[in-house]
Amino acid sequence: MVNGQTGFSLIELMITLLILSITLLVGVPFTGRWVQSAQVQETRSLLLQGYGQAAALALRNPLGVTGSQAAASLKLVTDDEGDSTLLVCEGPSGDAECAIGGSRAHWQTELTRATGVAIRLNGAETGAASLDNTGLPITGTAFLVTKGEAKESGTLR
Repeated sequence: MVNGQTGFSLIELMITLLILSITLLVGVPFTGRWVQSAQVQETRSLLLQGYGQAAALALRNPLGVTGSQAAASLKLVTDDEGDSTLLVCEGPSGDAECAIGGSRAHWQTELTRATGVAIRLNGAETGAASLDNTGLPITGTAFLVTKGEAKESGTLR
């Protein structure tokens, strides 16, 4: 009685390795794009959260402003290393106290935890948006967030 061979032949092993390597070659670029897209979406969510904080602060109107004066502002601050911080301040964004650690800063968050995420608010890396005492924008609220091929743009609302 003759027993059959057990195990894999060399050709079966080579075909398996070929299929595995093709799958990896196709899958790795998709994974990179997925990570970039997730980082852009996280930054966009933080921008929207900041805008919500600014609108709530504007409605509370701690400075008691009226008309088209800024009751609250959203300010994007970028340091020398390219890291960005989003601030929500009472009053106009140009106020000296609307800074990291300033007395008019009510909320802040780091936006570029992921290296390479580029953020623009109203077309500038250090842009700002102001809201009146009804929570409506006085200045533009356009944003652009990019990393690699992933891009999100729109208007804060």
